[in-house]
Amino acid sequence: MTIINKHLKNYEKYRAYYKSPFLMLGNQATNMTISAKEYFKVDDYKTIDPDGGDYADLTSDLTELHQKFETVFNLGTIEHIWDAHTAWSNALKLVKVGGHFIGVSPVHGYWRHGIHVTDPVAITTFIKKNGFQLLDSYLSHKKGWSINNVADANKGKWATNDVLLWFAAKKIEHKDNIEPVTQIWDAGTNTIDSK
Repeated sequence: MTIINKHLKNYEKYRAYYKSPFLMLGNQATNMTISAKEYFKVDDYKTIDPDGGDYADLTSDLTELHQKFETVFNLGTIEHIWDAHTAWSNALKLVKVGGHFIGVSPVHGYWRHGIHVTDPVAITTFIKKNGFQLLDSYLSHKKGWSINNVADANKGKWATNDVLLWFAAKKIEHKDNIEPVTQIWDAGTNTIDSK
């Protein structure tokens, strides 16, 4: 079973945001039964991937690509990059104002998957803090079914299973300097510093 087949309803949910020029973070061709260009229904499909992408490195100087793409899709790629802040920052800068950033990121579980498992609030706060309007976000199990919240992943049939954050955001303002968010603990409660 491919990633596409497991998450077909999740990909379809954001189809309205898939526009050319379209940039996929990571080379997803090996996971697809049809061409990516055909699946996403875009004329101009590019990838950033060190193993044969149109562009090799999401952490390099990509200034010439800033605001060049209507859609940038992080299909579970940034968690595999050591310098995650640079990768996330570059990804946001590549989207045109008015364009969309679509993402899928592991946020619970995923033992031995990538380098980073990120807090869903940190991701959505980071995106909103840096010139994007969050249009939609939700959680799913790695096998595709919906999850109400991360707390549900800790009990019952969800216990020890792996959770993905799906989101769609629209770029409303371009920022050359991307500000990180900081996860802090306030009286024992996990919060996000979004100042």
